[in-house]
Amino acid sequence: MNRLYIILLLTMLVAGSCATAQYSPSKIKISKEIVRNESGEFYIHRVQPSETLFSISKAYNVDVNQLSKDNPKIAEGLKAGEILLVRRENLPDGQYVKHTVRWFDSLESISEKYNVKIEDIISLNKLDSKELKTRQVILIPDLSYVSKSLVIAEDTANEKREAELEKPVNRAERPANNHIHNVSLIIPADSKNIIENSNVGNNYIDFYHGFLMAVNDAKEDGISMNVEVIDSKEYQNSSQIVYSGRIDKSELIIGPVFSSEIEGMLPFAKEREIPIVSPMDPAAEKYIEGNPNFMQISVADEDQQRVLLSSIPLVSHVALFYEKGGKEERMLNVTQSFLDEYGIPYKSFSYGLLEGRSVGDQLLNQLEAERENYVIVISNSEAFVSDVLRNLNLISSRNGYKITILGLPRWRNFESVDINYYHSMNLHLAMQYYVDYSKEDVKKFLAKYRALFGAEPSPYSFQAYDLGRYYTKRLTKYGRRLFEFIEEEQEEMLLQSNFKFLRRSSGSGLSNSTARIIVYRPDFSVELLTTFR
Repeated sequence: MNRLYIILLLTMLVAGSCATAQYSPSKIKISKEIVRNESGEFYIHRVQPSETLFSISKAYNVDVNQLSKDNPKIAEGLKAGEILLVRRENLPDGQYVKHTVRWFDSLESISEKYNVKIEDIISLNKLDSKELKTRQVILIPDLSYVSKSLVIAEDTANEKREAELEKPVNRAERPANNHIHNVSLIIPADSKNIIENSNVGNNYIDFYHGFLMAVNDAKEDGISMNVEVIDSKEYQNSSQIVYSGRIDKSELIIGPVFSSEIEGMLPFAKEREIPIVSPMDPAAEKYIEGNPNFMQISVADEDQQRVLLSSIPLVSHVALFYEKGGKEERMLNVTQSFLDEYGIPYKSFSYGLLEGRSVGDQLLNQLEAERENYVIVISNSEAFVSDVLRNLNLISSRNGYKITILGLPRWRNFESVDINYYHSMNLHLAMQYYVDYSKEDVKKFLAKYRALFGAEPSPYSFQAYDLGRYYTKRLTKYGRRLFEFIEEEQEEMLLQSNFKFLRRSSGSGLSNSTARIIVYRPDFSVELLTTFR
């Protein structure tokens, strides 16, 4: 019995020693994401299974008590997936330079710029690879290593840039823009909230990603950009951004996003003659009057309707149907005015929804059997639109009439209308934003975006990329006074939008005046129409 007990005991001891020998804690990966707040600079570390406060503090070479103090929530226990703020090592001032990694930066280019060894940068920042992340803040060892010639060259470049900004521009001799252009991008990134709630999505981070891709493509075209990204959530109002001095040297301001935040920046931008772009809020249109340097990206409803009506062939028969007592009186007036302006004859008919079952013959009387009928329906009522399309579909199938429908943008979001009607009668809609995923430039953008960010681009990503590509080219071509010349530019088709700016009156700003037309085809495809009459 004693012998058996000894054997079992030895077996347990051997098994235990083997288990101990085989266990080795996984190596903790030092985060590349760095943020700043009023307390200092921190790594953003996502806790992995089996990690402890001790192992994390050891990996980052920080005091475990300081780690607990900076993350009071961990008093309840450390959980996998939790985000920790790990305080960065504080070096005495003068022993390092802070560098914010840009889209196009690499360790090689940074080491060359500051004349320091790559190994020294890796060691100081505890990097476990040569991969850097955009917006990552890294420390460059010993300021005395920075080449004096580099500092002198940058000072000289800044002086030249400021002289260029003050130089008057005439239309006969447009500026040669061979310096680094300063662009301010003002978005409500809400970066502090993202740090605290890492699972919360943010459309404006998508916007930022899209803009960075545009800046990178501009660099490949030989265009140098210095982009100052400003989180408007960090300021009580836009006037504070102006007073902060962060946009003093800007040659182009994109943002703020919301109309209510733009007003505080207009006097500054107007006085300095800096072009300021409202990237998406339709309500900002009210600032066009009296601000010649202001540009509105959103397309007004009447401009969308004008573009839609321009798709009507001259040889077709046109009918205009609308709901009696409907709410779209303004759009009805706009449509009638454009038809008159274009010299397009048309028949007009209205009826109430309760008359829907008895108006088939009356609708038929507004159409022609010998020609293609382009029927414009002015209504955003799903019930009325469904009734009109039902009646027209019957006329088309029973009487053999050729009918093409022109609707309003909101129809794309209707849920109760039979979409088969859209396709059977070639519905045309004018849209501010539409991505044709069959286009090669869209495919390239998608592949690059997925590779860089591991996610699908949102409409905000596409919008920012379009803005970035369009304005970096014009800024290089015209300089900061681009708002004086941009009206001369031809309409440009980008990934998600078309841009063509017009000034409504002398002394006013510019607004994007074009849109995209999509067509629902009988084969159930949706086609982007690119040629009009």
